[in-house]
Amino acid sequence: ELDRLAKLFADRLVSHSPFTNRVVSNESPHFVHPDLVCEVKFIEWTDEGLLRQPVYLGLRDDKRAVAVVREVPAPPRRPPGPAQSM
Repeated sequence: ELDRLAKLFADRLVSHSPFTNRVVSNESPHFVHPDLVCEVKFIEWTDEGLLRQPVYLGLRDDKRAVAVVREVPAPPRRPPGPAQSM
């Protein structure tokens, strides 16, 4: 899978960062055109907006990159309480 992704990324390389702020990294960053969609599972979003313990599940070809949005979790459902008598 890593070899396949490396080939897909190589075809999408761009020469400049799309971000206004400098990306801080110990490595030299590489930027690609964002047209691939992958599915990940993770524990939670951090306060910094990063994924905690992300796990790559694979690429998805059923969804366009422009349609991807950050999901907002629904509030927990409260179990029905005991019936109130009048």
